[in-house]
Amino acid sequence: MYQGFTDAKKKANARYLKNTVETITFRVPKGEKEKIKDIAEKAGLSLNSFIDSAVKEKINRSTSSEQLDEVLRG
Repeated sequence: MYQGFTDAKKKANARYLKNTVETITFRVPKGEKEKIKDIAEKAGLSLNSFIDSAVKEKINRSTSSEQLDEVLRG
């Protein structure tokens, strides 16, 4: 019977995430999360992918490509 991830797999996942991504806490008023989640599902995206693409779209509309390159280079 499947018992879930092994401890080794959990540690490997945690190490991968630590080395490849950063976490941003995103707060919305109660009830908004489900609305956003529903819209994301209808678009065929996970909640995370939907928010990520929305942020990138906003950045692209708000900055010139030169400014965006500067921001992304740090």
